[in-house]
Amino acid sequence: MAVPEIIFQNIEVKWVIPSGVTSALYDTVNVYSSSDETQGYVLLVSLSFLDGSNPRTSYVDLTKHISTKNTSHYTIIFSHSVSGILSDSYLAYKALTPREQRIVFQLRDGLSRFITNRLADEEVRQYIDLGINGFNIYPPVTQFTIFSLPISMEPLVITGSLIMGVGFNLLGIGFTDITYNDNGFALTSSRADKMAVTFDKVLGMYNGLLGIAKMDFAPGPIGLGTVALPVSIGGNLNRGMLNVMDLLNSMGR
Repeated sequence: MAVPEIIFQNIEVKWVIPSGVTSALYDTVNVYSSSDETQGYVLLVSLSFLDGSNPRTSYVDLTKHISTKNTSHYTIIFSHSVSGILSDSYLAYKALTPREQRIVFQLRDGLSRFITNRLADEEVRQYIDLGINGFNIYPPVTQFTIFSLPISMEPLVITGSLIMGVGFNLLGIGFTDITYNDNGFALTSSRADKMAVTFDKVLGMYNGLLGIAKMDFAPGPIGLGTVALPVSIGGNLNRGMLNVMDLLNSMGR
């Protein structure tokens, strides 16, 4: 079968049919789009509710290239062309790019099956965003997206995504801890404490690697927390020193 030309070029918008939304009540799917997630949504297209005998659940936005995925937002409203009845608005999501599909697979492999078996790909993909955002906000601040993230930084982002995924899914585990006491014999099952110790170790390792990796994106030559004075009168060497000229300048020559 021939591969469609639009595959991985334009944004494929997807949605699920909410409970109570049927072809008996609605005959049209209205797709709204905006470049601002919070406001400014305009009607992009109106589609028939049914695609053959099944409800329609996707649409390819040919007006947007897939590289604009992070700044393209969509919402769905169902309507009836005769009665004019409108549904609530429902969040649409965007199909995964090949890179996202690969990272989601890696995240599923790294997270426990107990967690990921109940999560859809789109839910797992959100941890990629958290991992990238965590990477970006660590000084020096960067602005990478799934499209611009250097391949060399990918393992670190995946590590951050795994930390976020495990943390968010196990936040309530402390509620299942128990303490049992019978005539002086005490038994305490505290998984939350064990997890806290493990997380501290993992976060320490992650932050250490993150600090080293982000040095590659520091503007230079620049002195962070140093005094701009010659060494001979008490100044400090420039920690962002990149070449011999910086050394000479810092020595006041």
